[in-house]
Amino acid sequence: MAFWILSHLAFTLGFLLAGLVIAQVVRQRRSSSGTIARLLVIVLLPYVGVPLYLMFGGRKLRRIADAKADIQLATGSIRLAARSNLIDRLLQSYGIPGATTGNRVTLCRTGEEGYGAIVQFISEATRSLYLTTFILHKDDIGKDIVDRLAKRAAEGIEVRLLLDGVGSMHMTRRFLAPLIHAGGHVACIEAIFAH
Repeated sequence: MAFWILSHLAFTLGFLLAGLVIAQVVRQRRSSSGTIARLLVIVLLPYVGVPLYLMFGGRKLRRIADAKADIQLATGSIRLAARSNLIDRLLQSYGIPGATTGNRVTLCRTGEEGYGAIVQFISEATRSLYLTTFILHKDDIGKDIVDRLAKRAAEGIEVRLLLDGVGSMHMTRRFLAPLIHAGGHVACIEAIFAH
C-alpha cells in the first residue's frame, strides 16, 4: 500500500513538474521549431526531457548565448544564386547569406586525401581562409595544420578556424597559440542540449 501511494505521489509530482516546464517552454521567445522539439521531448520522454531541461534549459542557456558574440558575416561581396530555394530563403530570413555560385565540393575517401585537400586549400588561399573541422587533434598532423594556418595569417590572409566542441574537446589555446598570435581567429562550437 505504501509503495502504491509513493508511486502515485511521484507520478503526480512529475506530472505537475512537466506541466510547469511546458508552460515555461511555451512562454519563452524561441523559434517555433525549437519550441516544438522541446515540447515533444518533454511530453514523449518526460523522465528524460524534464531533467535535461532543468539542467540545460531556461536562463542558464540564455546567459551562455548572450555572452557569445554574434557571427559577423560579410554579405557585401556575396553573389546569391539566381533562384533561391526554400533553404536559401530560410537562411536569409535569419540574416545568413544563402548559397552562392562558383562553389565546388570534393569527396575525400581517405584521411590522406583529406589532409592533402586541406593542405592544398590552405596554400591556394589568396584573400581569406575559413576552415571548419570536426576533429583537430594535438598531434603532428594537427600541429602541421595549425602551423600552416599561422603562416598564412602572418602573410596577411584572413584566417578563421572553427572547431567542434565535441570532436576537438581536448584542444587547448596553447596548442592554437601560433595561429592566434599570427592574427588568426579561432572559435569553438559548444555542445549544449538546447539552443
